[in-house]
Amino acid sequence: MVKKIICIRHGQATHNVDHKIRGTIAYHDPIHRDSSLVKEGENEAKNLNSEIHKLNFDTVLVSPLTRTIQTCLLATKNIKKPIIAIEWVREYPCGVHTPNNRKSVSFLKDKYTNIDFSEIEEDDDTIWDPVNKETKKQLDYRIEKFKEWINKRQENTFVLFSHASFISRFLGYTKYEHIKHCYPYVIEV
Repeated sequence: MVKKIICIRHGQATHNVDHKIRGTIAYHDPIHRDSSLVKEGENEAKNLNSEIHKLNFDTVLVSPLTRTIQTCLLATKNIKKPIIAIEWVREYPCGVHTPNNRKSVSFLKDKYTNIDFSEIEEDDDTIWDPVNKETKKQLDYRIEKFKEWINKRQENTFVLFSHASFISRFLGYTKYEHIKHCYPYVIEV
């Protein structure tokens, strides 16, 4: 059975703004570890809420990084659907870039009580590496694992809150394509 996934990139976050000012150094600054939305990103997510209400879907999936969780919760406000955090859909590269180093699951569970974190096995972030940058081959492996997970699910239509590089590759682009903040892209797997 074909599954439909509506992919949405998180709203603008602290590292996105800092990247415009300082360039790639922003991706290595510890101040942006598991970065949060800025006011503009919050507004982007809130504005998406009316569009999300018009969509027909079964389940919400979200990367366990703070900026995607914040986007998800603002965009799905007053929508009664299950929200599941999925490790596979995190930003590329998992490693070196500090915004992609997630907080512990125990911290996230305490802070975001309406999200199901049961699909994440490790409390600490074991896939982020401070020294080694994830390869495209490793990203493709994560994408395949995610597709396998989706195909085992009973649901047919999902809204996925994820990240630009992940979504770009998931949509089948061989090189990075710009993915707009808080804009729906649809793929069938």
